[in-house]
Order: sequence, then C-alpha cells, then structure tokens
Amino acid sequence: MRHLRNSLRRCSLFTDLTDERLNHIINSLQYRTSEFSQGQTLAVEGSQCRHLGIILQGAVTVQKHYASGKVVTLARLQPGDVFAEALLFSERGQFPATLEAAEDDTQIMFLHQTEVVRLCETDRTFLQGFLRLLSDKILSLKSQDQDSVLQDTTAKNRWIPAG
Repeated sequence: MRHLRNSLRRCSLFTDLTDERLNHIINSLQYRTSEFSQGQTLAVEGSQCRHLGIILQGAVTVQKHYASGKVVTLARLQPGDVFAEALLFSERGQFPATLEAAEDDTQIMFLHQTEVVRLCETDRTFLQGFLRLLSDKILSLKSQDQDSVLQDTTAKNRWIPAG
C-alpha cells in the first residue's frame, strides 16, 4: 500500500489529502491496476470511456492516427498524470485519440466513473482537486486553441499579396 500511496501523491487529485485520509480512500476504493508493455494500447480512438486513468509508473503517449498512416503524438503523460477526466461524464464519452504505453512496465490505476462520483460525494478535498483538474484542462485547451488560431492568422497574413 505504501507504493500505491506514494504513487498517488504525485497525482493532483490526491496531493492535498492527509496520509490518514489517503490511506482510508485506498482501503475503501474499488479500482484496478493494469501493467502495460511499451507500444501496448490502453484505449483506441472512438472507444467508450468509463474509467479515469492515473499513471502510477511509466509513461503514456496520446496519439492521433490518420488514414494516410501518419501518426502524430499529441502528448506524453508521466507518473501522476490523469487521463480521461474530461471524457468520463461527457455525453459522447469516446476517446478522441489513441493511448499507448510509451515504456515497459507502465502501470495504470483505473477508477470507474461510479467510484469517481462516490469520491466526489464523500471527500470535499478530492472534489476540489477533480474540479481544479477539469478547470486546468479547459484553460489549457482554450490556450492551445487561441495559439492555433494566432498561428493560422499569422501564416495567412504572410501570403496576402501587397496591393
């Protein structure tokens, strides 16, 4: 349990919890951990999302696969990072990209959405951490979107012929 507790301490959902509270949550939580080898797929683009993922060990890449065969890595997630938090309660609830283990011995904790709801209902600190995680994700995506628009506008302005 010490290894799991130390791994969860790196996750923003659990950093503000006391050791006593974190131990209680670990003991009462229904979860599963899975280990993946490098290149092994965790989730395929378009598949349904029912679990929150927390990287305990190793790394995960978020990739977009195109019909042309091109693969673009969108992000590399490290221990303590969370994935699927924004998908878990959405109507669509499908992965927009493929997730693959980037290293051997990548270990993931999966929490079913009902467990996330239970934790939010019973632990205010966890709820605040979950809401902060979602807020940070929204702000990050909004910032990336604005940067993309700015880059597109700048690129288009380079090609406007001088009158």
